[in-house]
Amino acid sequence: MRTRKGLVALIIFTIMFIGAWQADNLNNRYIQMYNLDEEHEHMGILEAPQQVEPMEPFRPREYIKIR
Repeated sequence: MRTRKGLVALIIFTIMFIGAWQADNLNNRYIQMYNLDEEHEHMGILEAPQQVEPMEPFRPREYIKIR
């Protein structure tokens, strides 16, 4: 029974791995075919403001600050 479960898990993993590989190849083919990479070449990085307002420390059991 144990070997049967292991074999089924291995088959499921193999099928998922091959499916992900095929999806990645298909995605790369679409990017190359339609030149989708060109529109993202000139995107810059947004910079954070130089001055950041200080925050008070978290109180006990306070995990999120809402402004």
